[in-house]
Amino acid sequence: MKKVYVEINGRVTMDGETDTMSYSTEGKLYKKSGKYYINYTEGQLLGGSECSTTIKVNPEGIVTMMRSGAANTQMIFEEGRSHMSCYETDCGNLNVNVTAGEVRIDMHDDGGSVDIDYNLSINNLPGTRNHVNVQVRP
Repeated sequence: MKKVYVEINGRVTMDGETDTMSYSTEGKLYKKSGKYYINYTEGQLLGGSECSTTIKVNPEGIVTMMRSGAANTQMIFEEGRSHMSCYETDCGNLNVNVTAGEVRIDMHDDGGSVDIDYNLSINNLPGTRNHVNVQVRP
């Protein structure tokens, strides 16, 4: 397990309006059974409540984001496929549908990047177009 610097840049577009966010923190990177795991804790993104996030990167093109703490979820990003999940919050549960358009992975033992374009809808309502880029450096 290596200590790394994790930088997340995101973009959300809804109804023609685009918002961006950036977040950077220290994290950990390790490899298990041919898959990379990026783990970090985020607080400010969820109103100050801590949330542990683990991103599992399968070099075959599947990225799974697991969050626990202030919110609990597991979202799967697989190019050209839709995956349903439950997003558990203090205010109740939300049904989330994620459809990944493009998943680009460039990971190695010292870091790398994950780049995902996807659509997200909650409780079958009109959704958002999203882009997230995760950079991992020693």
